[in-house]
Amino acid sequence: MIIENDSSLEIKYDMFKRLNTNSEQLTDQEMRNCIYRGELNDIIKDISKNKDLRDCLNLTPKQADQMLYEEYILRILAFSRQELVSKFLKENTKNYSDKQYLDYFMENYKDDSSFNLEEIKKNMLEYIKIIQSLNKLAKKRIFGIFNNGRFSLSNFDMLSIYIFKKISVDFVDIACEDLYKDYIFFMEDKKEQKGIEKINTSSRQRSLERIKLFNDYINNKK
Repeated sequence: MIIENDSSLEIKYDMFKRLNTNSEQLTDQEMRNCIYRGELNDIIKDISKNKDLRDCLNLTPKQADQMLYEEYILRILAFSRQELVSKFLKENTKNYSDKQYLDYFMENYKDDSSFNLEEIKKNMLEYIKIIQSLNKLAKKRIFGIFNNGRFSLSNFDMLSIYIFKKISVDFVDIACEDLYKDYIFFMEDKKEQKGIEKINTSSRQRSLERIKLFNDYINNKK
């Protein structure tokens, strides 16, 4: 069985799913790791080995084996590229999922020479330092403080994409104490939490809308 390089994403995924029907199903990120070989995939895997990052996220061994550290790094990189998000939404007005967008991002950037991979690594290391500072302020892991100590993907998305965009797009220094206070106020604001509940129950673009809600909240406070 041969899969050509120019085969569509749907064909590639379908082939991998068929090949794994009689074995343990690959996760979405494991599938991406097979399909999107290139410098971007390599640097995502390299960053995922960072001990400080792993301590910040504190995933289970099984989740690590399923490449969720890599997927969460990918989420940060992909959702912080607003111009690509906008382009994707214009092309996919009716059908949207996080999986589709993450695949789209990898397809567009897997070997893009304009994508500064060393800059990505430097910004990710700065991001990790900020999360460590927030953990110290919270006296526990920041992504679990409103989820009974368990890692919350939605809270991870909101906070991580905001931080990474400030570092990598806006080139703004982040005051961790101010950000921590703003995050706590946001999570305890009943009006904002009702907005999140509405998004969670009614929107296919819930990740993007949660990220925007948090970003707007912080920016409107300034």
